[in-house]
Amino acid sequence: MAGWLVVFEKSLALSFVMALGAVAAARGLWKKETSRTLSTLLIDFVFPCYVFVHLLRTVDGPTLRREWYGPLLGFLVIALGQRIGTLFAPLLRAPTQRPTFIFLTAITNWIYLPLPIAEALFGGDGVRAILLINVGAQAAVWTVGVAALKPGLSLRESTRHLLANPGIWATLAGLFTALLLPAALSPSESRLPAFLRPFFDSANLLGSLTIPLSLLLIGAELGLNRSAALRLQPTLGGVLATRLLAVPITTLLLLRLLAWASPGFLPLHWNMILTLVAAMPPAISCILFTERFGGDSLLSSQAVFLGTLAGLVSVPTLYALAGLWIP
Repeated sequence: MAGWLVVFEKSLALSFVMALGAVAAARGLWKKETSRTLSTLLIDFVFPCYVFVHLLRTVDGPTLRREWYGPLLGFLVIALGQRIGTLFAPLLRAPTQRPTFIFLTAITNWIYLPLPIAEALFGGDGVRAILLINVGAQAAVWTVGVAALKPGLSLRESTRHLLANPGIWATLAGLFTALLLPAALSPSESRLPAFLRPFFDSANLLGSLTIPLSLLLIGAELGLNRSAALRLQPTLGGVLATRLLAVPITTLLLLRLLAWASPGFLPLHWNMILTLVAAMPPAISCILFTERFGGDSLLSSQAVFLGTLAGLVSVPTLYALAGLWIP
């Protein structure tokens, strides 16, 4: 099956799960408090378990030495979006919306939406690439991303927020533990000592909730903010154009240039996954960040809501273009 078709089918399947969350919110079965509680559970417990277990399964010393650039590329994808947003921000008629515009252009949905698609396309290699990208993307969000949204935030404060993220510590723990093991783990063939296997199995069970829970949360948040779609902001078209078109097309151009300058430096699956991540709509967390740091929450909600819908067309299209263009 063609890669772009896999992306489309997987995106459609993910949208159905998100739709269930939206329906639950519309029927009053999902409240704002529900989202806050489950978001905390997802970020602090469920996702760290997923990261830890899958890094153990997919990473070893030679692989990490070979793919050392993963976190750096994750940082650069966000930083590239921030620079493109900064370039176009002076064109906006409303100066007060410029910080939010730059932030929404920068912060792609780098983890929860591309993760199941990358797994469907490339298996363990795809999961490992997304998790390594996550390390750099997290650092970028709390540095160049938040700096664009709230210029007065100090580097010390940004670093404190970053180090308080359990996902970062789970990543470091997973990488460190994986390097101590002679081979990757699997459910049927584990080299863990017997007394540690129940802990590994429990982490595996909890981590398996990551994708369905994150999709339900995204859908519910869209459902809770559906009224925002009725009062469209003039800036919204610019956000969608830069986030869904300018950033991924620029990423494609840079990847093509890298392939010309240094053939074979990046494996094919890395090129395709970077394109996939760059093409994603704004992350659902953008709504939380704009509320927390004084951005335009209405613009953020609209960009996430409509960007997620538009991504059903734009993401497979750009992925197909990447397949034709990247050697």
